[in-house]
Amino acid sequence: MLYKIIQIILCLTFLFLFGLTIHKGLEKYEINECHTWIKESSIYRGYYFTNWQIEQCKAHGIELPDLEHNKALYELTPSGDY
Repeated sequence: MLYKIIQIILCLTFLFLFGLTIHKGLEKYEINECHTWIKESSIYRGYYFTNWQIEQCKAHGIELPDLEHNKALYELTPSGDY
């Protein structure tokens, strides 16, 4: 009986750690995407950010460059969708 309880505890611990690893990995991936977009915006002319990109980077505390084209698009879409 004790052996089964230990197995269950180990299994739950493994699942928790696996979920935590996935969560942290996705978070790092999103942060990397933000930095990639910032780099691309300085290279490509006419680059703009969509609202979901802006929100994703804000969620991680990353400020995106202020692009004139972005302001116009943001003001034209009251719902925030493109």
